[in-house]
Amino acid sequence: MIAVVNVWISALAFDSTVIFNKILNAVAIILLIMNLPVSIGGLGLMEFSYAFTFELIGYSVALALSVALLMRLKTIVDAIIGAVIHLLLNRGKLLSGLKNELS
Repeated sequence: MIAVVNVWISALAFDSTVIFNKILNAVAIILLIMNLPVSIGGLGLMEFSYAFTFELIGYSVALALSVALLMRLKTIVDAIIGAVIHLLLNRGKLLSGLKNELS
C-alpha cells in the first residue's frame, strides 16, 4: 500500500487529476513487470512498465515516464543518503580495523 501511495503522490506532482484507484491497479502490474529477471538492475524495465500500465489505464506516456524517472531519482537519492550515513557510522570501526591490521 505504501508503494501505491508513493507512486500516486509522485504522479500528482505532474498531474493533479490522477485518480488513486487507477494507480492502485497500475502499481500491481508495474511491480509484477519490474520483478521479471530480464535486465540488470531493472534498468529500462521500470520505465517500460510505467509507460505500459499508465497507457492501459488512460494516462499519457509522458506522465508515466516522468513518474518513473522521479521514482528512479528518489531511489538514487535514498541510496546516496544511506551510503553517507553508513560511512559516518562506521568511520571509527573502519579506522580501528585498519590500525589493527597494520599493527
